[in-house]
Amino acid sequence: MTDKAYRYGYMCGVDFQHEVGSAGGGNRVFPSIKDLRENYPCVEQCGIVKVRVELVEWLRSCDFDREIKERKTLEDFLDLINLPEKSDDKKYPPKIPREPGVPEKLEKDDE
Repeated sequence: MTDKAYRYGYMCGVDFQHEVGSAGGGNRVFPSIKDLRENYPCVEQCGIVKVRVELVEWLRSCDFDREIKERKTLEDFLDLINLPEKSDDKKYPPKIPREPGVPEKLEKDDE
């Protein structure tokens, strides 16, 4: 990571003109024109703009330990483990012992 408080990137010209700051899902800024063209073929018609994204203020500091603290059981960490999709080995993936009262299938929280 660089010490500069700004970065340069590339955007679709129409996204820049009409959506920056108002698009509900945000806007994408690409590190290169090549990446922009691969993801937004419309730029041949919409144009390409070079933008400067500047850090103005940190509103919340980084807290990478927070997620770890919120995970309580081994199963809570399974999404971090890369298990193969399929295996002929009946012992893999390993059966994880469950704590008393934990259902066999966990439901995902709706956000």
